[in-house]
Amino acid sequence: MVRTVPGRLAASCLLAYLCSACATTAPLLRDDPRFAEGQRRLRATAGRIAGGSELAADEALFIQAEAFYDYRFELKRTRSPGSYLAQTVAAFTDFAPLTVLAASQGLFDLRLRAYDGAAQLFTALASDHPGSRLRPLALYRLGWACRSTSQDGFPCSSRASFGALGREYAGSRLAARASLAERVPSRSLDRATLWSILPGAGQIYAGEVWNGTARLSVGAAFGALALVPVVGMVRARRFGWIPTALSLAGVVGLQVTYTTSYQDAQRAVLDFNEAQEAAFEAAHPELP
Repeated sequence: MVRTVPGRLAASCLLAYLCSACATTAPLLRDDPRFAEGQRRLRATAGRIAGGSELAADEALFIQAEAFYDYRFELKRTRSPGSYLAQTVAAFTDFAPLTVLAASQGLFDLRLRAYDGAAQLFTALASDHPGSRLRPLALYRLGWACRSTSQDGFPCSSRASFGALGREYAGSRLAARASLAERVPSRSLDRATLWSILPGAGQIYAGEVWNGTARLSVGAAFGALALVPVVGMVRARRFGWIPTALSLAGVVGLQVTYTTSYQDAQRAVLDFNEAQEAAFEAAHPELP
């Protein structure tokens, strides 16, 4: 069993990635009475705050999407001791509820999913309000937001959004900058997940070489701890409690390393994409 742990993790990651191609597409919130009621309340509330009339449907939709898009705060690289303890116990016991709890990333999950919400709402605005004055800006925002979405099966493409902006609004300031924005480097959450088959490789892919190298080293050390005692017992043809305990510690450590490396790789991708966007915005302060 010890020898198959990395293989199982690699196979699981690959299977999840392949299955994402046939995952259910996220709906665009059409014909949803609860969403419609939420939009009505949002328009009324925004109008009361502004001291004027109720907002138009496309205006409320854009404000809601913009709120998701701008929901940003500094992501911590360090984890609490309790988080490591929970993941260690989950890896040791393989108890499903505890595993789910240990895998939860708290506020980071909300931070990451905010891009999914922004992309969904910007897409809805662009498709449902083709004549809106806010549609060009929605396509521009969508081009950036799509780079950091994590929802499997969601039809979101940065290149398609920037391309549509350039074709449909040729000559505008946003269209001129969209062709430049399309060439800005980005990193993919899906690819970081695939690279995380090797602990730390996802960080290296996202540009954090030292971070990734350290995680690769830790993963290799735990892998050796898991395998070497077993090999020794096989060669000696003798069972030992101490080698077995050391090997089990290596397996648990390797599982924790895989989990934390995968989660940190997502953070690294988000940091990379947002840094690239911030640099682009600093170079073009005239953009909204």
